[in-house]
Amino acid sequence: MIDAKLEQVMLEKNVLEGVLQLVGDITTARIIFQLAEQDHRFMELHKALGVSSKTLSARLKELQGEQLVIKTLYAEVPPRSVYALTEKGTELVSIMQGILEWDSTWKSR
Repeated sequence: MIDAKLEQVMLEKNVLEGVLQLVGDITTARIIFQLAEQDHRFMELHKALGVSSKTLSARLKELQGEQLVIKTLYAEVPPRSVYALTEKGTELVSIMQGILEWDSTWKSR
């Protein structure tokens, strides 16, 4: 059972709502799972996910802002940038996998 004080803090700070808004978007979840497998360049993600460049760019910026994804720029010609999960993002993957396992267990009942 969740502690009443912890529940109150979560409600006051809208913690759960914020997390669900972030990872509840299917495109965002797919980006996180793609990056969990390996680091990717923008176009690799674009091709793998089949979403518009505008949507992908917006989601990646959001994930960078939340410090879940890091963008590494390489001083090459042509310029190269690679997206990867941060430690925080990697930890989120295991939580998301747990939610999927929970769904798989309880959805069929």
